[in-house]
Amino acid sequence: MGAEVDQILWEKWRKGDVQAFGDLFERHAPPLYNLAFRLTGSEEEARDLLQSTALRAISSNASCRNGATIHAWLRRILTNLHFDHRKYKTRSGRSALDEESDWSEIELSVPEETVVSPRDALEERETVEQVEQALANLDPIYRTPVVLRDIEGLSYAEIAELEQIPLETVRSRLRRARQALRKQLSPLAEIL
Repeated sequence: MGAEVDQILWEKWRKGDVQAFGDLFERHAPPLYNLAFRLTGSEEEARDLLQSTALRAISSNASCRNGATIHAWLRRILTNLHFDHRKYKTRSGRSALDEESDWSEIELSVPEETVVSPRDALEERETVEQVEQALANLDPIYRTPVVLRDIEGLSYAEIAELEQIPLETVRSRLRRARQALRKQLSPLAEIL
């Protein structure tokens, strides 16, 4: 049903109904914001990236290929804008590492249990915070593939296409990122 509603809104938008785009984008904004936040680590940058995504989508609505889902098309726009912004920051001499990331708003999915004691809840929250911090400590060139693969579920080939890098580079970056995460989280593994 969701894809059908998207298609109806898409057709209305292509025929000039501006409100249809607003409704369409609103349907996809929450997961797009989550992706933007995970990629940038900043609420402000995530909001800016989401707004830029909407503007780019409006100006290029004909670029959505048949067969591509609306969400995949919007996600592609968002990630491309993120990569462009990251390249600009690198070229302009500003390091992405100079900015502090606020990963406190990320909620990792943890299977719900029927009864959770306060102690268990505290330990669980501390574990989530350690994982969030480890992710925030990764260099953006390593964080991005991890977020796209392990959180968003993209394939290696999709990540390579989005980042415009060879498939082997994706594998290498994921391997290095996971090694770094393993190293940072090893004390946590000993406790568990």
